Amino acid sequence: NLPLTHNAIESLQLPREALKAQFHDSIESLKNASKEAKWLGLEVAAGHGLNYHNLAPILAIPEIVELNIGQSIIARSIFSGLETAIKEMVELIKR
Repeated sequence: NLPLTHNAIESLQLPREALKAQFHDSIESLKNASKEAKWLGLEVAAGHGLNYHNLAPILAIPEIVELNIGQSIIARSIFSGLETAIKEMVELIKR
């Protein structure tokens, strides 16, 4: 393992199962917050940190009415081209 720098995110050094559990807990918190927001009459948008790997559980939250996924698409387009990156994201959303 490489030594951590002062910029490292220490929680990413956790075992994969611990990271999965944290992700699951975060999704549950987001579900609960989204329900509460809708009950209060607010619309819920999701963004910052969405990517091609974690989008599916976010799409399963019916209270979320908007996704801000541009950064992820642009980042992926560096490697695959913009047209391909957009098509891949659209396919994920359609599922």
